[in-house]
Amino acid sequence: MPAASGITSAASTDPYGSIRTSAGTSALVSRVDHQATTASATTSTANTGVTAACMPSGLPKMVRASSPLGSPATVVAENSRYITKKNGIENGYLRPLAFFGQGLVNLAPKKECPVHVFIAARELGAYLGEEGLRRGVRVTISSWRKFHHTMLPTTAKASGHYANSVLAAHEALDRGFDDAILLNQDGTVAEATGENVFFVKGKELVTNDATSSILPGLTRDTVLRLAAEANIQTRIRAFTRDELMAADEVFLTGTAAEVTPVREIDGRQFRTGPATLGAKLQKAYLAVVCGRDEKHAHWLTRVK
Repeated sequence: MPAASGITSAASTDPYGSIRTSAGTSALVSRVDHQATTASATTSTANTGVTAACMPSGLPKMVRASSPLGSPATVVAENSRYITKKNGIENGYLRPLAFFGQGLVNLAPKKECPVHVFIAARELGAYLGEEGLRRGVRVTISSWRKFHHTMLPTTAKASGHYANSVLAAHEALDRGFDDAILLNQDGTVAEATGENVFFVKGKELVTNDATSSILPGLTRDTVLRLAAEANIQTRIRAFTRDELMAADEVFLTGTAAEVTPVREIDGRQFRTGPATLGAKLQKAYLAVVCGRDEKHAHWLTRVK
């Protein structure tokens, strides 16, 4: 496969695929000889953790979830480990992308187009800013609605789906906010542009599920498990904008965002700080993914 402009190819003897570098960072490109996706491209993400020693052990499951018809999960998971080690990532972000290659110019590429996998790795700080991670972010309710799960498979991490999120994110920036939350057509809350939404009311933790047209993230699942272990009363159900605005606390979860508190939604202030439930879950989550929690070491995949 020829290298793209500005990217050079490494030795073709690499056992995992073609390694290409740009500005000191390597990416891996390989071919998978079976169909992987229903969309023209699907993407999955993983945070490698600050020790560069671990990745989420749920990566194969996460990659499979990127397509209803299945995805080259084993290939992506193993190569993600390899490319992380190759780059010597300390606190990084992986972006695997499975896409259809050369073939017919029509809307049924699975007829003959091969599936290729591209995996990029990069250093990444706090996705919504260090201040946002500590003090909370300012969020707006977007005028754009989330597409319904009967229109497109919302549990698939497909590239085309992100047009919805980009529109909402740009609108949020234009309004002077850090991020946006999208509602479903019925007025219930879906998710943020790239994160799942949690809120706390009293002593109860609430979030929604796939019936609310969300992409149930690996970080969301981790937080729910940690909450269960801490005996935190949790409910998974649909909820409205009004319920969200009446909450005591709100926080977002995602691979890049990790566990980020929300301090404001459209002028409404929410509780933040070290005494909040969200902060306690954030601390517990970071201990796990950074390899400081021996109890949950089996949740991680060692890189080196």
